[in-house]
Amino acid sequence: MKQPLKIEVRGDLLYHVSSESKEDEFYVVDLALFQGRGQCTCRDWETRCQPRLKQGLPPNEYPHPERDRCKHIHSCVLWLGNMLILRTIG
Repeated sequence: MKQPLKIEVRGDLLYHVSSESKEDEFYVVDLALFQGRGQCTCRDWETRCQPRLKQGLPPNEYPHPERDRCKHIHSCVLWLGNMLILRTIG
């Protein structure tokens, strides 16, 4: 079973997310960009997701093959949602 991606908060909606394949690497995720759809420094986002966002195509979530969010953005969105739930229920 794969380990969850490690997420480090680096600022408001800015995160470092570990690489699944390269232990010492991380990607920068900024959830404030592209009207909240986010941006990532990974190759998948740059080659698959960014072109869809720039074309204004309808959003598709990871793991959809025509997605506009990579697994690193997806992981941050899930993490942020879980943190909100935990803080809300206290």
